[in-house]
Amino acid sequence: MTQKYFFPVWFDSDSYGLQGFLSEETKTNLTEFREEYDRFGSYIDQLPLEERTAEVYSFEMEDLLQIFPDPYSAALHVSEFLIGRWYWTHAYKLKSSFDGMHYALGKGNFLLAIVCGRSMFEEVLHFSYFLKRLATKTKYLNEISKHAGNKLKKGGQADHNFSEKTFQTFFDIWTLLEKSLHGTDFDWKEWHKDVAERYLSENISQELPQFDTTLPRKTHMDKLVVDFEKKTKIRASLYYDLLSEMVHPNGGSNKLVISTRNKLDEMRGDLVLSATPKNLESAAFFFECFGKILADVLHHAKKDSAEASGLYQYYRNWAEQIVPPH
Repeated sequence: MTQKYFFPVWFDSDSYGLQGFLSEETKTNLTEFREEYDRFGSYIDQLPLEERTAEVYSFEMEDLLQIFPDPYSAALHVSEFLIGRWYWTHAYKLKSSFDGMHYALGKGNFLLAIVCGRSMFEEVLHFSYFLKRLATKTKYLNEISKHAGNKLKKGGQADHNFSEKTFQTFFDIWTLLEKSLHGTDFDWKEWHKDVAERYLSENISQELPQFDTTLPRKTHMDKLVVDFEKKTKIRASLYYDLLSEMVHPNGGSNKLVISTRNKLDEMRGDLVLSATPKNLESAAFFFECFGKILADVLHHAKKDSAEASGLYQYYRNWAEQIVPPH
């Protein structure tokens, strides 16, 4: 299959070549960005167009036992379903943002490119936060299961609280995934009410999802930034501040629609503005600001996606050993 997401070729043309106009450090950052760009593009290219996964509407064991033969099977399959949805949701959100960035860089639309880049940055930090905690919970499940298995092989019995610890850990995993997937501070219940009134339908409650007031709170970016800095040693707070400056209606974002500027004398100059300032001057400024940031974002996006894919496959393999739902 031909790879779709190569680094835009116009940056290398004779008219737009950048290497001779950048500092040595920025050249290194640009080279790193290009390498990460092509690697991440290769990963995105391999994603299927769509992915079907299961979902359940209740996590009460009484309800789950109407589908699954026993509590352990229910806990394992629900974990598999949730982790699958979480992984694929992340993958397709990254693909959507990367699609936008790829299109924007090709057009020289640097404002749109960094809007997409900031979206990827936030998604990567959010995903990384929950991935670390899910990996820890999974490791704990493995440890207590192996410990119980070893005792049984020796003719003993599992610890008296083994079952309690196991199901509590599964519940913790569900809680993490529910918060990652559904965390919000938006008043969806009020939105539902407004939509019902808009359509003046007595049956709207059956036609639209019922939004529960107990939806988990969203995880705020400040918390995610601190966590990511500890995990990676990357200056995520600086990255986030600069990315935010460049997408909000500030002086920074205004600079991204400057095509050229020419100082005529101490009092005057010419300024050309454009939505697509596809030229050396604008490109050099963009990569001076974001070459290193975007290289790091793409690197961790691919790294964490690979780890999460492995985690999902682990639960799928584990669930295949258990009686399937009926």
